[in-house]
Amino acid sequence: MGYPKSGTNWLSRLAADLLQCNFLGDWGFETVNVSGIKTENNVSEFQIYKSHHTFDELEKASNKKVHKIIYIIRDPRDIVISGAYFFNFHSSLSSFFRRLRIHPILRNLSFEKKKKEMIQAVLYGNKKITPWLEVPWALHYKDYHKKEVLFIKYEDLLNNPENELKNILNYLDLEVNTLQITESIKNQSFKKRQKEVHQQDHKNLIKLIRKGSSGYWKNEFTKEEEKLFKLKLKDTNNLYNF
Repeated sequence: MGYPKSGTNWLSRLAADLLQCNFLGDWGFETVNVSGIKTENNVSEFQIYKSHHTFDELEKASNKKVHKIIYIIRDPRDIVISGAYFFNFHSSLSSFFRRLRIHPILRNLSFEKKKKEMIQAVLYGNKKITPWLEVPWALHYKDYHKKEVLFIKYEDLLNNPENELKNILNYLDLEVNTLQITESIKNQSFKKRQKEVHQQDHKNLIKLIRKGSSGYWKNEFTKEEEKLFKLKLKDTNNLYNF
């Protein structure tokens, strides 16, 4: 569970690998998406789904019962940049520019417009990009706050995945040997997954795991954009230093 572009897919695959259970894709959808994991002859009692639903929408989206929720939270400034590269903005116009081999300066201007759209989404909501972005970032995570939900920070999962996977096991009241934890981290590393999806030549998955890092908003934000985030999200400084 998490806001779009927060690492929900990565966390879901990590947890499925760790628990040796199925990751069946998006909550509320019947088909298993291409990033899912189905293991043969698994005996796990768990099935994993990912979702961007608000808390109130969660039970309405499926007739299956929700047993445990793990929420991954990411620096919203990095979400802005990740979303600007991932989502389709005016796709027909973009294709036209590509055919004309538009000058790099114009491509950069195009990215600036995408960034502004994503800032609008993260701070205020912007369903023009995707319905999942109708709710702003702060409202989305606060919807799950103080519920019986385990929160995992994306940045902590990057920097110390072993510790975060142990937190997940504690939350689920499970034990897994250290070797399995190490193997799961290795299996679902960005480097390995990027190699796999490039071999499969799956364009959506290539975009999905484009970078897998944190803090790169610092190279893309203007001073005015930094100030805007400080102003709008000052009450969430316990999570990120805006």
